[in-house]
This record gives sequence, structure tokens and C-alpha cells, in this order.
Amino acid sequence: VVDKKSKHKAKPLTDYFLPKKKLEKIPLLRTAYSTDGKAIGGIKKLFMNIKGRDTINAFIIGVEKKVFDDVWNNAEKEDVKKFPVFVSKPISTVTPSAPLDSTELRILRHLESLHGISPELEKHYVGESESACLVRALILSAAKAEEPVLILGDTGSGKEVVARAIHDHSSRKRKGHEFTAVNSATIPKHLFEFEIFGCEKGALHVGQPLKIGLWESAGKGTLFLDEIGDLRLDHQVKILRTLENGTFRRIGGTKELKAEARVLTATNRNLFSMVQNNKFREDLYYRLRGFFVRTPTLKDHLEDVPVLACFFWKKITENEKASLSPVVLEELCNYAWPGNVRELKMVLTHLFSLFKREDPSVTNLKDIFYLEGRVFLTPEGLPAHGDEASLQRTRCLQHLKRADEVIHLCHYKFKGSLVEDIKSGEPLFSIRESLLFLNHEIELLCNKPTLFHGKEIFSAVYDFKGKISYLLSLLTLDHKSATEFLETDIISALDSLLLMISGEIEKIMSEG
Repeated sequence: VVDKKSKHKAKPLTDYFLPKKKLEKIPLLRTAYSTDGKAIGGIKKLFMNIKGRDTINAFIIGVEKKVFDDVWNNAEKEDVKKFPVFVSKPISTVTPSAPLDSTELRILRHLESLHGISPELEKHYVGESESACLVRALILSAAKAEEPVLILGDTGSGKEVVARAIHDHSSRKRKGHEFTAVNSATIPKHLFEFEIFGCEKGALHVGQPLKIGLWESAGKGTLFLDEIGDLRLDHQVKILRTLENGTFRRIGGTKELKAEARVLTATNRNLFSMVQNNKFREDLYYRLRGFFVRTPTLKDHLEDVPVLACFFWKKITENEKASLSPVVLEELCNYAWPGNVRELKMVLTHLFSLFKREDPSVTNLKDIFYLEGRVFLTPEGLPAHGDEASLQRTRCLQHLKRADEVIHLCHYKFKGSLVEDIKSGEPLFSIRESLLFLNHEIELLCNKPTLFHGKEIFSAVYDFKGKISYLLSLLTLDHKSATEFLETDIISALDSLLLMISGEIEKIMSEG
């Protein structure tokens, strides 16, 4: 859309950006504003017209470089609250997370087309990056399902926020059922079964009252088991049995009670590695991984730091109008965040507690960083230590281990429940959803071909993705052809692929 000042008066500019249906392309407005004042006034009027209108369309407004620079310079000199728009420049010291390519965008758009976009969810899982958008789309997708959900991510990356959001957007929440969160790591080992499953009256000692376990008290709501990786093997057996049978017994009891709560689990540990080292049950791992969400580390989407910082700052100061200056926001983006979003919130809390200012200076922030020993980032957005070759090997190793995990999941599915479902003629929808989920995970891996450490292994994984796509197309024709293709082509490809990945991992380890 080019604003040549010649459009019909009966068709306001807003209508170009707010059509009745979702746009397939992002409209770009090339404006003819001659001064920064006119630009701000015109854009403000556009935003005021949009306010209250239901839209999920994105749009881009372009101005001449001189006008943009004038707006930016004035915003730096004046009180930023006076400006009706937030103007941002690329921050030179930060490498933004890589934009989603066509594959990831297609996955995101596919999920959005199935489940829509929730403005309410954006207030709980905050962020404007593609990584944050993808997590929100997965939350809505998981909320529509009933399978267990496994949430993996580093400490402080928002795993419980994701779990609560899944419940809040589910039918269980709409029916008035509660969300019950349990930190498995904080329950003493000898009391885990007592707390989770409960205990009959007098079962342990005379006078001991009836104990209702957390699984039973969750009812038909959602049971969130955090730090699931800390469970002992004997406790894992009891969790698995309850998930498979849908029933449990209290300690000392003989009556089978229904386990009706939906189970969500989370951990910051590498569960798949624990499975390989016999520290976590393989059957429980695959049972919990009915649906999978990975929360990104903050260093992987640094462009969300200003958005998150402003969100937290309003809550910390208890003032919706409180804001952080652009230079403070830029400084926040120049530091590593090993503690992720939780650490960012803690730094801002300490900043306000120490200086008691709603408009802290960048010097105040640097004082907090100095006191707490924060790590400065290089211009490439990497920690100021370590050589690039070593970092690349580490990235490849991490990527291949994720690939190994996903291919093992395919191996488990294709040699187990999925092939039986196809042979027995289970509903096509459920089988397709399961295959699409696997395909999405492999596509995300293939989005970073250089991290496979070699083109041969990337080609093999990419070819396997094509086999799953072909299997999906066969399912629409007849189950017999799909079963034959699965047994003759996919199973053999899986076995060789697992060998290739493990060999490549060993190669990287030997190089280190």
C-alpha cells in the first residue's frame, strides 16, 4: 500500500490493514511524511482507529530514513512517555534469534489455523519473537488434547507458566476443575507415595487419619508434576502404572480409585539421556511425551528482553505507566541470562528494591550487574570466552542429541502403538495428528542443516522426513498400503538413521 494522498476519502487507511479476512501477505505502507511530528501524528491516528478492532494481521509502516532518525533522536532526548509509539532500532550488541524460516513459519501457521491466536495468552506467556509465538501456538494445541504433556527447558524459562496456560485454555478449566502443581524434587523420597497417592486410615500406625493424595484431590483437573526427572525408579513405576491403567490405590488400600486428572510434567534435565543411562524408565518417558513443548532459553530470543522487562517492571513497581528508558533496555540486552526469564525478573526486582526509582538510570543497572557478577556479551551475542570452533562443536553435539531423541521417539512409535493403530484401522484423525507431530519435530531439526555436522546425516534425516510425509499421504488412500510402506521402508530407515546419528555424536566427542 503506497500512500500517495490520492486514495478515495470513503476508504480510510485503516481498511487496508484490517480486512475482513486474514491476509496471506504482510501489507507494507510506504508513507510520505515530511517531518517526525507528522509521522507520529499519522501513526497515532492509525493506531487509534485500530484500537478495539479485532485483528491478528501484522503490518509494516515505513518512513524516510531522515524522518525515522529524527523520531529516534527526539525520543532519546525527551521523556519517552510523551511519544504515542515505541520506536526501536536494531541493537548493535545483540544478535537476535534467527528468524523462523518457511518450515517453522508453516508449522506456526498450521497450528494457528487449527487453534487460533489467544490475546489473553499473550499476557501470560510474554514475548513477540517467533520463538514465543511458537510456544503459544503449542500451548493452544496441547490445551485441545488430552494426552500427557512433557515440557522441557532450562531453569527459569517458564515451564510452569506453560503448564498453567495449557490448563487455563483447556475444557477442564472451563468446567471449573483446578490446576494442581507438585514439585517432585521437594517431596522427601520416603513420603512421595504418601503425598501423591494418599493413605488409608490407620495403615501406617494407630490413630493415623485418612490421607487424600494429590492425584486424587486434583479430581478431573490438571496435575502438574514439576521436576519429574528427580523421581526414583520405584516411584516412576507407580506413576507409569497409574497412567496406563487410569487407577491407583492409596497406601494400605484395596479399592481401585480412578485417576481422572490430566497429567503435565516438566524438567530441566535431559530425560532422554537419563533413559539411555538407565536413570529414567523408557516406557514412562514415551508415555509422558504424548505432547511435547520446549521452552526456549532467553539467550535464544534476546529480542524479547525489552518486552519482558517492561512487562515485569510494571508489576514490580505496581504502576502500569512505569517504563524503562531505551538505554536501560539496550543494556539489559547486552548481558547473558543463564537463569533465563526468572533471572531477568530477579535483576529488575533488585534494581527497584535498591534504588526505589521508577525510572532507573543505566548506571543504576550496571551497579546491579556489578554486584551480582553478570556476564557481558560480545557483539555477536555470545559469552566473552571460548573460541568459535569449540562453540560450533557444542551446538552440533546438542543438535544431534536432540535429533537422536526424536528419532528414538519415532522408533518407539513406529515399532509399537502407531503401527498397531494403523493395522487395526484406528480413526484417521488421531493417527494423522500423531504423525504430524513427529513430522513437525523433524522439520524443526532440519531447519538448521549445518548443525548436523555433516551433509550426509542431514540428507538422511531430511529423507526420513519425506518418508513420513509419504506415509501421511498413503493413509488417505488405504491403511494396507500405509502398513506395507511403514514395515518395508520406514523401519529399515530408522535403524540405519539411529546408527548414523550415534556415530556422528561419537565423532564430535572424539574431536573435543
